[in-house]
Amino acid sequence: MRIDLWTDPASPDCTQVPEVLGAALARFGATVEVVEHAFEVDRQAPVERRSFDAQRVIALARREGGPELEARVRAALVRAHHDDGAALGDHEVLTSLVEGAGLDRAVVEAALASDDLGHEVRADEATARMIGVEKVPTFVFDRKFALSGPQPVEALLVGLATAAEQADVAPTPRESAGCGGNCAACACTP
Repeated sequence: MRIDLWTDPASPDCTQVPEVLGAALARFGATVEVVEHAFEVDRQAPVERRSFDAQRVIALARREGGPELEARVRAALVRAHHDDGAALGDHEVLTSLVEGAGLDRAVVEAALASDDLGHEVRADEATARMIGVEKVPTFVFDRKFALSGPQPVEALLVGLATAAEQADVAPTPRESAGCGGNCAACACTP
């Protein structure tokens, strides 16, 4: 089973996701692959308040150290932003925060100075638009159905149980929403 999870470290609705999802997975008991995806809730915010670069750093952590480092970096960014008001769009702030979580400062600085991983973040967002994700967190169970917004443990358990019951049922195609990243061909706002 797989859960695709769209989150934004700048969203207050995502602060409890690791704890709630962890509790649900522990109670469910079966092996579930969780794949996290980037979703920038407010692309119109002032640059220092946007989460695009934070999402790139989270992707860098995944590339450099796998899911464990990704989780530590994500937690450090969420905590610093929501508890201390850290600006997730400030490269110096980002570098200092994630260095403490285990990412090499020089690697982070090089990634932020380039376009590295920007396409990965925007691809996640384009996929989200195509499948109808409009807010975070959004939990997609086995590519079949989704729960959007903050969820209690019990709701996630129902989602997991339903996905397990429908393991042999193919996902149902839906109409595409948005352009899939080819914004020049449609009227969406990147």
